[in-house]
Amino acid sequence: MGAAFVALCTQIAIPTKPVPFTLQTFAVLCLAAKYGPRLGTFSVLFYIVAGALGLPVFSRFGAGLPWLLAPTGGYLLGFIPAVYFTARFLQLAPRKGFWSCFWAGLIGESIIFLCGAGRLSAFVGFSQAYALGIAPFLLTDLLKLIAFAWVARQRTVVV
Repeated sequence: MGAAFVALCTQIAIPTKPVPFTLQTFAVLCLAAKYGPRLGTFSVLFYIVAGALGLPVFSRFGAGLPWLLAPTGGYLLGFIPAVYFTARFLQLAPRKGFWSCFWAGLIGESIIFLCGAGRLSAFVGFSQAYALGIAPFLLTDLLKLIAFAWVARQRTVVV
């Protein structure tokens, strides 16, 4: 179910180059809140392996190993540590209020940005990776973080 949720949220996309705007990161954070580090990480791994093996679960119904090897493949691979560390932070937080959930989500988003821009920079350089793969998404990802924190603190994450 978790992998299917990520796949569904991936298709809700605004095509931008080279990195599309999707709800993938929101889905990954929700898996962390709902499933915890072990099952959340397994769900994301299942999603990535399914896509690598040819199921059309990536953006624009893409599939295959080349998606992970592409300049934007680092974002997908960043989902793995992001879901784990977001879930661990949520486990360790003494209270599961809005700000605890927000900071946990920020950790996950930061990991995704670092992995994604790191891979992208190998192709276009760091300044271009920032300009193309981070800067355009700062506002929209802030909105996703706020939505995630609100949903996660309500304990209404449905996956």
